[in-house]
Amino acid sequence: MSTVRTRLIGGLLALTAVGAVAACGDEAPAVTAPQDLVLAAGDYPKGYDLKEVSKQQVLTEVAKGEANSKTTPAQCDKGSVFAPDTAADDFGLSAAKNGAGDRISEFVVTSPRDTESFRQAITGDCAKVTTVNGPTTEIVVSEPLDAPAALAGKPVFVFGQVRTTKANGKSVTNHEIGGAADVDGRLVRVQYVAAGADVDRAAFDEAFTRAVEKAAG
Repeated sequence: MSTVRTRLIGGLLALTAVGAVAACGDEAPAVTAPQDLVLAAGDYPKGYDLKEVSKQQVLTEVAKGEANSKTTPAQCDKGSVFAPDTAADDFGLSAAKNGAGDRISEFVVTSPRDTESFRQAITGDCAKVTTVNGPTTEIVVSEPLDAPAALAGKPVFVFGQVRTTKANGKSVTNHEIGGAADVDGRLVRVQYVAAGADVDRAAFDEAFTRAVEKAAG
């Protein structure tokens, strides 16, 4: 399910440590836990408060989407950002919300996806994608955007999206900005979802830039 799998679902977004191992009598470099690579409370733009999220719930939702959804055009479904054997302690996850209801969420994971796959999934014939999952239909209209100035020249991809979700006779439209970056063999994903039609590009740029820089160490 392309739209569910490639965005961070607001409110559904935590991780355990990975230990360092010594070998041959020498101290090995410390292994950074994926959760230590995502944005913490003080990293988000001013006014955003960190929210508790469940990584296991995210994995459960992704699995449901894998089994039950159909994307049109079919070639726009580039597969899950998670490898099939991904566990909750294999990725970092973080989310925050401001007083207006705008949400920013992030994850860092070793992924079968890269930034180019995101470009392919939202350009050309994939600029408008429909995904059906049981009684729910999502229509997503996307466009590439310029990367934040601080990330110019880096392997990042930024895109704007208008997502309309229809279910049970109701329709909800969200205005979003997504970002993907390839950092040291990991995928960094940040998704901003506006509470209304007004998108705060500055807040997204600040969060995405900090996320990429933090993951890069």
